[in-house]
Amino acid sequence: MSSEVIQVTKDDLGYALRVKNIPKETIAVSNIGAELDFKLAAIASPAHAEATIVASGWLNVRPDEPKPLSWFLDQLWKITSFLALLAEKPMPPDRIELKIGAHGFVLSVLAPRPAIEYCDHREHHAFFISRTRIGDDLGRIVASWFELFPRVELPVGLALSTMASDDLWPHVRFLSLMQALEGLHRALFTGNYMAPEQYGLVKDALINAIPANVGADHRAALTSRIRYGNEIALAKRLKSLAELLPNTLRTRILGSKDIPRSWIDTRNYYTHWDEALRSNILGGQAMYDASVRLTILLRALYLQQAGMSSDTLESCLDGHSDASQHLRQLNLPEETGRAPAS
Repeated sequence: MSSEVIQVTKDDLGYALRVKNIPKETIAVSNIGAELDFKLAAIASPAHAEATIVASGWLNVRPDEPKPLSWFLDQLWKITSFLALLAEKPMPPDRIELKIGAHGFVLSVLAPRPAIEYCDHREHHAFFISRTRIGDDLGRIVASWFELFPRVELPVGLALSTMASDDLWPHVRFLSLMQALEGLHRALFTGNYMAPEQYGLVKDALINAIPANVGADHRAALTSRIRYGNEIALAKRLKSLAELLPNTLRTRILGSKDIPRSWIDTRNYYTHWDEALRSNILGGQAMYDASVRLTILLRALYLQQAGMSSDTLESCLDGHSDASQHLRQLNLPEETGRAPAS
């Protein structure tokens, strides 16, 4: 919460600490036939020498018609994925309640979840994107996210689980983020060189051209490669993704106008072990720094696809979240004209 929400006053009676009453926000999501309420709650715990106020954020999901419990859990996964992109931290619920309106009952729901840590931000500026930065666009962006989610559920799951894992080795983190980036392109675009029906003729011609003396195993391997021959290369996929962002935003995130070739060669080397690529692969600090940029790139692309403006994303890079600060540090050598430290 910001300092505007928590207020401290002093009068003749002493000091008083108050959490300002923030009106709930209601967003209609026609895609799922429900309304979402975002609201703030707080619990005070006075003691002999100190007083504590613990604030909590609540999300209410109210469908237009009765739904099974599994439906509510599905919507929860969708919205917590969106919140994790904003927060720069996982946002799993630490409490789930089921309110039975007709009877006034409140039931606690116990549901298994992955062993991930809760968001531990203590200051509003620790979030990658705060509520204030989004402004009046929140309702539109949330509704758009629910429309987008069915297409990107699998790649965003890979991206967020990688971002949330603190103990990954640099190679695993980098390759997982690159895989998540490729998955995003496959979810958004067809990624073919030509129409499938046109390539069907090319595929048949190539398969028929395989010499008769090629062994069965070799023929099967060649046929498999030809089957995927209409898919564009990884470099082309990543280039088209990067170009979704305006030039200034893209350059700040990537450190250049395009995806660095070393990223692609590193991914391809550890996938195919092609020694011809070895001289251009990343290692050590360079691989770690690339993962920082990849994480921010993925976050920016998903939020942009949900309808967040480029100006808002630009302003977030000027913020005080860990990712923004780290990116600013990486870009400092380029901004000052100095070579980056090796």
